[in-house]
Amino acid sequence: MSDLGAASEVEAAEDGLEAGTPVAAAAPAATITAPGPAAARPTVSVVVCCFTQDSWEDLARTVRSVQEQTEPAREIIVVADHCPDLLSRAERELPGVTAVPNPLARGLAGARNIGVGLARGDVVAFIDDDAAADPGWIAGLADQYRDSRVKGVGGLVRPVWEPGRPRWFPAELDWGVGCSYQGMPAGRQPVRNFIGANMSFRREVLEDLDGFSADLGRAGTVPAGCGETELCLRVSQRYPDGVLLHEPAASVSHRVRGDRASWGYLGARCYAEGLSKAKVARLAGARRALSSERAYVRTAVPRGVGRSLAGAARGPPTGPGAAPALGFAGGAVRARGPRCINTPDSEIFQKGRLLYNLHSARHAIRKAGQAVLVEGPFDVLRLLLAGQLLVGDPGRALTPPVRARFAFTDGGPDLRFVDQRTFGYLSFSPDGAELPAAIAHIAPDPLEPAFDDDRFSARLRTRRTGIKRALLDQSLISGVGNIYADESLWRAGLHWARATDALSAPDVRRLLAAVRAVFAAAIEAALLPEKARA
Repeated sequence: MSDLGAASEVEAAEDGLEAGTPVAAAAPAATITAPGPAAARPTVSVVVCCFTQDSWEDLARTVRSVQEQTEPAREIIVVADHCPDLLSRAERELPGVTAVPNPLARGLAGARNIGVGLARGDVVAFIDDDAAADPGWIAGLADQYRDSRVKGVGGLVRPVWEPGRPRWFPAELDWGVGCSYQGMPAGRQPVRNFIGANMSFRREVLEDLDGFSADLGRAGTVPAGCGETELCLRVSQRYPDGVLLHEPAASVSHRVRGDRASWGYLGARCYAEGLSKAKVARLAGARRALSSERAYVRTAVPRGVGRSLAGAARGPPTGPGAAPALGFAGGAVRARGPRCINTPDSEIFQKGRLLYNLHSARHAIRKAGQAVLVEGPFDVLRLLLAGQLLVGDPGRALTPPVRARFAFTDGGPDLRFVDQRTFGYLSFSPDGAELPAAIAHIAPDPLEPAFDDDRFSARLRTRRTGIKRALLDQSLISGVGNIYADESLWRAGLHWARATDALSAPDVRRLLAAVRAVFAAAIEAALLPEKARA
C-alpha cells in the first residue's frame, strides 16, 4: 500500500521531512499561491481495507483511532478482502462500523472501490489497517477541502518500527514500508500523488473516474503498489485546474513489523515497485508517471548516500547498502570467458570480454523465472540452478565463480553474475521482444505483481499430476526448484505426491503462502555473506 512518488513536482519540494520528525518542527506550511472559491466543510467517510485475521489487533487499533477523532467520521467502512472469518469477527467485535466483504476480484483496488460505492460522505478517506490516526486527522483533511479546487488531500505517515529501526535502513527508503520518506515536502503544498496509507478524495471525483484501477495494487501479501499513483495521475488529467494537496498536519502512525526490517522484504518490495511503476508508465506515459522519481534520484538519494558515507566511521553505512534498490548509472559489462555467452556471434560479445557499454543513464531490470532482463541491447541473463546477481566492492578481484561484472560510472558498488556450476548464461535478443523466445513460456513467480493467485489455483486444481511435479512446471509457476518445492510443501503440510485435483482452495492458499515465505527466507540467507562483509 506504499508508493514512492509523493514528492512534489516543483524543485522547492526537494527539502524533505525526516520520517518521524514532529510536524511542529517542519518548515512553515506553504500555500497554493491564492485561495480558490470557498466550499462548504465536507463530511468524511473512512474506508479501512483488510485481508487477514493475523492483523486483527492492528485493525481494531485503527478503528479505535478513527472513532476517537476530534471531528467524527460520517461513517467507518471496513472491507474484508476475501476473508469470511475476518468479516464475521469485524461484524461481531467492531461496534459502530459497517463491515462488508469485497465481492470483486481479490486485491486492494477492488476492496477500496467497494468502500467508495458504500460511502455517503462528501470525502472518502483511506487509512491502512496497520495504521493509527492522530486525533486531529479527519479535521486536518477536511480543513483543506474548503478550497473547491482541492480534489484530494494526503498526509504524513510516520513509521513505528518494531522493535526499532535497523541502522542500515535509511529514511530515504521509508516508502518501501508504506511511510513518508526523506525527500518528501516538509510543508503543505501540491504533490503528484499520495501515499496510500493516508489519503482522501472528494467522493464525486472517485465516482467520476470509476475509482481505482483493478490492474494495479496489492493483492494479499504480494508487496505491489502504485494504485494510488495511477489514480492521482488520472485525477490531474481530468481536472487540470484541480489540486492534490499534501497536508502533514493530517498525520497517522504506521506500524512496521519486524519481518519487514529485512533485506529480503526490501528487495521484494523494490522489485514489485519497479514492475508497478513500469505498468503505470505504460498507462499514463513515462514523463508524468516518473517525474517525482527523477527528482528523488537527483536529490534525496545523493543526500542519503553522502550522509551514510559521512557516518561510516560510526557504524554500518545506510545509503550504499540500499543503493541497489535505487537504480544504477551507465558503465560497462565484462565477462571472464566465452563459456557464459549464449550468443557468441553477436557483435556486442567481443572475445567474451567487453560485452556492451551501457550508454543509458538508467536501465530497467525485470525478472522472468530464472532469467533477468536488462532493457536495451543486452537483454537476457539466465541464472539457472546456481546463478546469482550480487552487489559488491568494485575493487574486489574477478575470481571464480564470478562469470561477468557490471561496472557503473557512478563509482558505486558493481553487479556480478556468479555461477558456481557454470549452468547460467548471458544472451542477446536482437528482435527487441518484450520476452525473448527462450523464456516466453515462463510463468510469473509468486512475488511478482503479475502473479494471479486465483488463476494459479484454478490451473493447478484442474491438472492431474502430483503437487511437487506441478510446482516444478515453469509454465505454471516459476522460480520453484527442487529444494524450494520440498521446503514449501513441508511448511504447508502437504505431501509431495498428493494429486493436484484433490487440493482445496485453502490448500492452495496455504501452499502459496509457504512458497513466498521460502522465497523471502532464501533471499535473506543469500544476502547474509554480503552483509557480513559490508
